Amino acid sequence: MTVPHHALTAAQFDGLAAGYGSPDAVRVLREGQLTKRKLLLQALMEATGPASPAMDLLIRADEADRDATAELLWHPHLDVWAGQALRTGEGTGYLAQVAAAAGVRAGLPFRLEVPVTHGEVYLPGLGALAHEGATAVVTPDTVGAEGWEPLRTAELEPGYAVAIEDLEPYRDCYHWRPAPRLDEAAADRFAGLLREAWQITTRRHPGHADAMRILLRSIVPLATPSTGGNVSAASRQASGSVAVVIPATAEELCLLLIHEFMHMKLDALRDLVDLHHPGGEPRFLAPWRMDPRPVGPLFQGVYAHTGVTDYWRLRRAEPDAPPAAVVEFGYWRHQNWLAVGALSDSGELTPEGERFVHGLHDTLATWQDEEIPAGTSRWVEAMVLAQTIRWRLRNWRPEDAELAALLTAWRAGRDPGPLNPAGVLRTNAEGEPSALPGIVGAIRTALVGGPPGEEAEQAYLHGDETRAAQLYAARLPSGDDDAWVGFALAVADDDIRGTVCRRRPDLVRALTLALTAEGHPVDVVAVSLWLGAGSSFGS
Repeated sequence: MTVPHHALTAAQFDGLAAGYGSPDAVRVLREGQLTKRKLLLQALMEATGPASPAMDLLIRADEADRDATAELLWHPHLDVWAGQALRTGEGTGYLAQVAAAAGVRAGLPFRLEVPVTHGEVYLPGLGALAHEGATAVVTPDTVGAEGWEPLRTAELEPGYAVAIEDLEPYRDCYHWRPAPRLDEAAADRFAGLLREAWQITTRRHPGHADAMRILLRSIVPLATPSTGGNVSAASRQASGSVAVVIPATAEELCLLLIHEFMHMKLDALRDLVDLHHPGGEPRFLAPWRMDPRPVGPLFQGVYAHTGVTDYWRLRRAEPDAPPAAVVEFGYWRHQNWLAVGALSDSGELTPEGERFVHGLHDTLATWQDEEIPAGTSRWVEAMVLAQTIRWRLRNWRPEDAELAALLTAWRAGRDPGPLNPAGVLRTNAEGEPSALPGIVGAIRTALVGGPPGEEAEQAYLHGDETRAAQLYAARLPSGDDDAWVGFALAVADDDIRGTVCRRRPDLVRALTLALTAEGHPVDVVAVSLWLGAGSSFGS
C-alpha cells in the first residue's frame, strides 16, 4: 500500500538516495510506517464486524496514553499479522494480545480472554507466558507472573536499546527460519555482540547509526541454515526489525545490520513513493543472485549493496583490516556500478525512481576514484567478468532458429554471420543466491593469501591463459559448468575468440554440444575460433 499524508522534502529524498538519510528524513519514514499500521488496524477492525472486548480495550488504552499506544504500534510484526489477517481472515485473535499489551502499557485495569499460540500467550513488546489450553485470561498481573518470559533487550547506548525478538509468533517472515527462544547464555552473548557491533557502527559508520537509532527497533535471531554461513534478511511487512544468524564476530554483525537496514529504509520509502513501474519481468543480472531479477529486487539489491560497499570501503582503511577487505570493496564497487547502470537504463523507473538512482549513481561514482592496488583491481575485474559469464551460461540459451542457422553454416563451411547480442532468458528460475565457485573463488582465495586451486586455476592465476584454456577445455566433456566459465574467462582477451566467449558463452556451449551430438569431431576451441573469426554482433 502507498501511505498518504507523508512527504519528503527534496533534500530529504536526495539524502536517502545518496545511501544514508538525515534523521529528519528517517523520521518521515517512521511516521509513514506508523500510519500504515493504523490503517491496517482500522481496516481489520472494520472487517471483523462489531466492537469486541479487545477493540474496546485498545481504544481505551489509546485514550488513556496515546504515546504508549503509538510505541506499541511501532512493534515491527504488527504489520505482518494485520496483513495476513486481512488476506486470510485468520489470526484475528492476535488483536486481543495487542490490546492486552496496550492495556498494560497504559496502566489500565482489565481482564481479557486471549488466544494461546504454540503454548504461549504473547504480549507484543513485553514478553510471553507459557499456558496450556486454547485461551487464557490476561490481566496486568500476567506480566511478571510465574512462568513469564520477558522480551530481552540489548542497550546499545544510553537511551537506545533494541529487542532480541525470539518470542513473536509472527516473526517467521524473513525467508529464513527463525531461531527458537535463546537460552540465557546465547542471549547474553548476542547482546554483547550487538553492543560491540554498535560501537563499530557509531565510530566508523555514523551516518548509518544516526538513521538506525530512529528506525531500528528489534533483531530476530535466525536458525543457522543447513548450508551454514551468515544469512540475514529484512521484510517490507516488518519495518523496524531485521533478522540475522548470530555471527562469530562483531564486524560480521555490523556488516549484516548495515546491509539489512538499507533494505529496511528503501522498503519504508517505497510505501511513500513509487520508484518503479509495477509488473516488470525478471530480466536483469543482479550480481548477488544467479537468477534473473525484476527491476524491484534489482533496485533493492543495488541500494543494499551500496551499504555493503560502504562498509568495506571504510573497513579496509583500518589498521586491523583483513586482506579480504580491499578485495570485497573492489569487487562490490565494480559489481554495484554495473548494476546501477542497468537500473538506470531499465526504462522501468518512475521520475522519482530516476532521481533516486541518479543520487545512488553519484555516490558510487565518487568511490570509483578511490585507489586500490593495481594487481587487486585487475583480478577483481576478472572475478566480475567470470560471474557475468556464469550468469549468462546459467540463464541464456540460443533461439532454436539461431542455433539451427549456425549448424547449417558450419556444415556448409560458411561464416556464421551476425550473432544476437543476447540469448533467450530462461523462465523457470527461482531464488538462487550467488556464490563464488571455481575460478572466481580461486582468484579471491589467491588475493587473500590462500592456497592455490586446481591446475587450470593455477595456470590462469600465473598468467598462462593458453594453458588454462587447454585444461578447462579438457574438462568440458564431463559437463562441468565451472570449466565452461573458466574456458571463457581464459580466452576473454583473445582477439578472435574473446568477444563471443564473453558476450555469448551460451552460444559457444550450445553449438559445441550440438555438433558433438551429431558426431562431428569438434571441440570448443574450434567452435569458438569459428564463431569469433567469422561473426559480428547485431544491434
